[in-house]
Amino acid sequence: MIVPVFLLAVGTAYCMYTITAYRLAAQKIASPSEAAYQCFSELKFPTSLAVLTTVIGLGSLLVNHIEAIQQFALFSCFGILSMLVIILLFLPAVLAALPPPRERTSRKSGSRPSFIPRLLEKIIHININSQKVTLPLLACVTFLGVVGIFQIRVETNPVDYFRESSPVHKHFFDISRNLAGSFPLNVEIDSHEEDFFERADHLKLIEKIQGFFSTLPGVDKTTSFVDYLKLVNYASSQYKDTSYALPGEDFEVRMLMNDYKNMLGKDLFERFMSKDLSKINILLRTHISSSSDFLETERKIEAYLQDHLPRQFSSQATGIGLVISHSSRFLTDGQIKSLFFTLILIFIIMMTLFLSYKVGFVAMLPNLFPIIVNFGMMGWLRIPLSMVTSLVASIAIGLAVDDTIHYLVNYNKNFRIDLKKREALRKTIQQTGRPIIFTSLTISLGFAVLLFSNFKPTAVFGLMMIVTMLSALVGDLILLPSLMLHVELVTIWDLLRIKLGKDPQKSIQLFDGLSKSQVHYILMAGGLKQLKAGEILFKKGEISDSMYAVISGDLDVVDLPISPHETGAFNNARIINTLHAGDVLGEMGMIRSCTRSATVIATTPAELLVINDRMLRRLQSLYPPTARKVFKNLMTIVCDRLERLTECYLEDSATDTCTNVISRSFFRVMLKKEIAEASRNQSPVSIAVFKIHNAAEKEKPDLESMEGFFNDIGAFLRASFRTVDIVCRYDHQIFTILMPHTAADTAKKVCTRVMDLLSDHPFPSNVSNETVEAGFSVVSCHIGDPETADDLLKRAIVAIS
Repeated sequence: MIVPVFLLAVGTAYCMYTITAYRLAAQKIASPSEAAYQCFSELKFPTSLAVLTTVIGLGSLLVNHIEAIQQFALFSCFGILSMLVIILLFLPAVLAALPPPRERTSRKSGSRPSFIPRLLEKIIHININSQKVTLPLLACVTFLGVVGIFQIRVETNPVDYFRESSPVHKHFFDISRNLAGSFPLNVEIDSHEEDFFERADHLKLIEKIQGFFSTLPGVDKTTSFVDYLKLVNYASSQYKDTSYALPGEDFEVRMLMNDYKNMLGKDLFERFMSKDLSKINILLRTHISSSSDFLETERKIEAYLQDHLPRQFSSQATGIGLVISHSSRFLTDGQIKSLFFTLILIFIIMMTLFLSYKVGFVAMLPNLFPIIVNFGMMGWLRIPLSMVTSLVASIAIGLAVDDTIHYLVNYNKNFRIDLKKREALRKTIQQTGRPIIFTSLTISLGFAVLLFSNFKPTAVFGLMMIVTMLSALVGDLILLPSLMLHVELVTIWDLLRIKLGKDPQKSIQLFDGLSKSQVHYILMAGGLKQLKAGEILFKKGEISDSMYAVISGDLDVVDLPISPHETGAFNNARIINTLHAGDVLGEMGMIRSCTRSATVIATTPAELLVINDRMLRRLQSLYPPTARKVFKNLMTIVCDRLERLTECYLEDSATDTCTNVISRSFFRVMLKKEIAEASRNQSPVSIAVFKIHNAAEKEKPDLESMEGFFNDIGAFLRASFRTVDIVCRYDHQIFTILMPHTAADTAKKVCTRVMDLLSDHPFPSNVSNETVEAGFSVVSCHIGDPETADDLLKRAIVAIS
């Protein structure tokens, strides 16, 4: 009967998390199918992990040797796993098919919030501002619970399973009062010697032992072979009162045994005596129903027989009462072992997921708290630990850990946004507080149905589950958030989704000189940001206090000439730089908190490490040696950036003011940018190479005359080509022209026109007044298979040669 109630309560709790997440997604996304997809994309991991821990808690019962407990665990695990399949496969399809939920009518401004938001705000206030009160108070409750645990009695009393007003309970005591006891107990004594009990003195020993058994508490009547032998002697002696006794001689015993078989039958003879007369059975009729009383009676019997029987004798006590008592003790011990086994497994899971034994331990405390409260209350209220109540711990820890997992997953997600613990606590409780409260109340109400059962173990089980779930609610909303403010959180799913590569310290300059474990320390201290292709990291003019290290993916640094909201803005943007894995950007924003000078867009899915002042201080407090290396690498990066900036200024100043012909190094930079833009926009780009021959070179003119001639050539080329084209004096006789958005055929036509003009153009600096001889070649970047800038330039120079 417990399995359906259990599955109904747990299933309702899982659905409550799902519906809450779906409603939040539906507020942002109009399409029900897309909202359902986003909802289950976020919930599939925590829900699967919650089911796993619940199955572990229930699966620990499979190690028990009691078949009923194994069946309960097996069917419960099957039900939970089936529920996971339904929630992840069937429920999304149903939500996607239904119309979107209606938005609730907004409250009037100034109206008082509803009860749940006010309760959550109060919980947030307690966690942030009242830890000096709540943590000692919870510690006192835990201490009282631990003290109560040591007062627990291990007890199974089948009669007490029924209420005192029930017929079963009344009839049990009526039988013990008016007849003999209802619970029999058998004591077998084995002499290991044939015909041992056909001697009169040996039977008198049994009579003495039987007399002791009659004095034991709870024993109403004892019956043995000796009683029936007396009865046969009494009947054979014409019912004389003095004949109701054992015979004094051995031959009389043998004669009475024959009469026994004739008068009472062989079956009754062998019920109390073995065929070889070496074993004898003593029957005790008791009104004992308590397992502890049965075990105490067994202890007294064994102690007495050990003192009064010869050493070669053996004995054992058995009976349905002792079987129940030993099964109860055996079951309870197994349950305690399975509980510790479950706690160890869940601790290992938590430690693995959060990459820290400290976080694993802290995550276990809210789940231990309801178990301690449950067992502590059982001890103080004198509720025995029985076959039924011992199930509560394993079931409750599997249920309570669900809320813990959902809280930690959301806390980790919110904390990664800005690395502020208190803000993450506030957002997490606002997001998960409502489902946690309703989940705990739903499960409690589900088990509250059991309180109305006439079968007391079921009612007690329901009560213990309610107490456990309510205390788990306190642990998840008060204890866990308060403790998480004092530990650092990182999860394995954060690290698993980072594409670090084999040696990140070699490919990412920020990680230079660090071991892979130290790289993980940095990721633990910082926040991770994921971008989809086309998503903007930040816009020009925004103010930010963070810099970023590119872990994976590519990004473009662009200058938007028009509003990014206008159509085609990104396609027409001027690319300033292209960033790859290992690059760092936005360092001025972190150092000076100034406005961004450009817009950064992800061209492929990318992951970035957020670096700001909070992250650096956190890293310094957590891992000081790693922080020192990171500071050094940051200084190196900033210095390299300043050096490159200086080179750009030098390149810009090296441009001839008369001809506007740029230097070779700056031409390479511009070529890289144009190739990147051509690759992104699928547009052509070409390079023209002009090689100039001057007859005056044979006469060895002075250097000043030659430079004047080539400066005139440069000025002519700059004036003859289009405005968008970029002219560069590559070396002494070679000029290169970068022609953006130009195919090879068009570029050749332009170059042919320039060649015609060049041959007829008079140059004042041409000393020989001879016609200028020149040749040109054109190469183009292939669309869809872009070359690097160096490869394309090399191909162009080889072509002119």
